[in-house]
Amino acid sequence: MSSYAFSITSAGTKISNQAEMTYFNTELGEDVKVLSNYSYVTVASVYSYTISPTDNGDSDPEVTRYVPIGGTASIRNTIENTGNEDDSYVLDVNNLTGDSGDIYTEGTEIKIFIDENGDGLHNYGEKELEKNEDGSYITPTLAPGEFLQLTYAATTPSSVSENDNFLLSLNAQSIGDPELIKKSDAEVIVADGPALNLTVGSDPVCHLR
Repeated sequence: MSSYAFSITSAGTKISNQAEMTYFNTELGEDVKVLSNYSYVTVASVYSYTISPTDNGDSDPEVTRYVPIGGTASIRNTIENTGNEDDSYVLDVNNLTGDSGDIYTEGTEIKIFIDENGDGLHNYGEKELEKNEDGSYITPTLAPGEFLQLTYAATTPSSVSENDNFLLSLNAQSIGDPELIKKSDAEVIVADGPALNLTVGSDPVCHLR
């Protein structure tokens, strides 16, 4: 897990405010300062998070990967806690309809891994994300401002043809506020021969760890 060097004000923080007015008193011949009573505001809990790449709101996938026949596509996502409360997130990856079929990491499961070096690839030895008691993937608890880089991998079968495509969707749900549900879609396209995928990231070069 990593964190940016900022976050929003913590829930429960008490903020005080006092107004000040200054006027010139002609009888005294001097400035007089008047202070109001203090007013207090307590910061409420805010659950908020982002997934990168962010859902663009239309039917186009946020990520496209090209793989050879029988090749494995690694899809990178970053989830960040942008609220002011600690939170964790239930994740799953689903095959979508309207494409050339379904693809998986192994068997009939698409596995999610922690992208420990942030290169967007599933590398040997990188840990699979833990699962909850329901068998769904769940992130570690992220403090406000913390983010977690993830990848999931899916392999195309040897029976596919060039230009076959496969649609996948990463879905996330906040534990702190289950109504906060987000997704990020990806498309895997089979290419003839080796494939080169370029990724432009917006994460900072330097992380706090």
